[in-house]
Amino acid sequence: MKKISIEKLIEVIKGKVLQRGKRKIIKSISIDTRKLKQKDLFIALKGENFDGHKFIREAIRKGALGIVLSRVPSWLNSIISKKQNYSDLLVIKVDDTLIALQELAGYYRKMFNCLVVGITGSNGKTTTKEMIFSILKLKFPVLATEGNLNNQIGLPLTLLKLEEKHRICILEMGASNRGEIARLAQISDPQVGLITNVSNAHLESFGSLKNVLSGKMELVNALSLKKGVAILNIDNIWLKKGLETNKIKCKYLTYGIKNQGDIYATDIKNLSYGIEFKLHIKNKSGKIRLPMLGVFNIYNALAASAIGLNLNIDFSLIKQALENFSPIPMRMQKISFKGIEIINDAYNANPVSMKNAILAFSKKFSQGKKILILGDMLELGKDTVKEHKKTGKIAAKACDLLFTLGDLSIFIAQEAKKAGMKKENIFVFKDRKKLAFELKKIVEKKDTLLFKASRAMKMEEIVKGLKNK
Repeated sequence: MKKISIEKLIEVIKGKVLQRGKRKIIKSISIDTRKLKQKDLFIALKGENFDGHKFIREAIRKGALGIVLSRVPSWLNSIISKKQNYSDLLVIKVDDTLIALQELAGYYRKMFNCLVVGITGSNGKTTTKEMIFSILKLKFPVLATEGNLNNQIGLPLTLLKLEEKHRICILEMGASNRGEIARLAQISDPQVGLITNVSNAHLESFGSLKNVLSGKMELVNALSLKKGVAILNIDNIWLKKGLETNKIKCKYLTYGIKNQGDIYATDIKNLSYGIEFKLHIKNKSGKIRLPMLGVFNIYNALAASAIGLNLNIDFSLIKQALENFSPIPMRMQKISFKGIEIINDAYNANPVSMKNAILAFSKKFSQGKKILILGDMLELGKDTVKEHKKTGKIAAKACDLLFTLGDLSIFIAQEAKKAGMKKENIFVFKDRKKLAFELKKIVEKKDTLLFKASRAMKMEEIVKGLKNK
């Protein structure tokens, strides 16, 4: 992290200095005392399930240079007022520590002359981000969001890792309410923005698909103000509607399979593990062998290729990056052991990603049984039961055995039975350990399994237990 003067820090975060200390600059920040190093500035964030103010004493003990807080504990107030012990500690009070973190990140981003790429969408953000990174790093020094740290906290923390060497910064942008993407764009000031798709994710908070579209289009609106470049999935019915109904004032590129965008795919073939297609970029085309299951991953590859096109990356480098791409853990990740093949897609789920994963699984060849292990999909609001029933109909035709986990997934099991699946081939559980125990008894060599559910279901624990069979 570049050095920032204490005076500039106070100005940027609009803080009130309770104790000045003797330090003149900050060089690093921390929001987690477990990772805090000496001379870090500790920002005490407060969320629904955590409160950094409880760890201020620990931060001081570990040698924090200073503390940014919104509430002063009585013991700290006593130390400050009596000027005892920690007189060298910087203490700054703000109204909201999250806003302070964001304002600091926004200021810090402006210290660098680098291209910022923002990525949002209901599905595929993280895989697409990693594909983009795999392409761009072949030509540029790149910083990218780690994992899926894509929210109001994670994005600022990524920006604060920028260094002079970085030419490009790739930022994943997640949201569960309108206004959140606009805020992330305000902080990061992207010049390029990608929307992978719009579907029924986080409907409980967004309320409707129309609101989801509105939330994602906040990225395009931000680009329009800066004359940036938007990249959009032309096959997605909601994004197509967004193009037709919104006055997009920036340049944009499109990609698709059903509709021929600026970047598109043809001649799609399923492989034993992976998928082959012909990639078309402007006047160039070539065969790509993507080491991932599912047509939906072709969309991710097309999106990444569109970013490459916008930055004048050679077709040969795009092909190289895509064909050497390694799936991210728990996202259609292939795991083989003791003659059993697992597709671990347990990171998260919504109706569209669940459908895509099951359909990809249904097309995969297996010498043994094909077993689906599906769990609850959360945050769907009034559509919860309906969407689980839809999944049940799809699952019935895609597997030999169906295991479900959770209260909501009972509707998957019930609908699979109605769709013609035999009762004896459906196993319903509410307990993860009991499911794992029964699954172990049934799984044999040459079987193929798919795990898929929302994050809270922790399906990866069953995968881990199965591997220890």
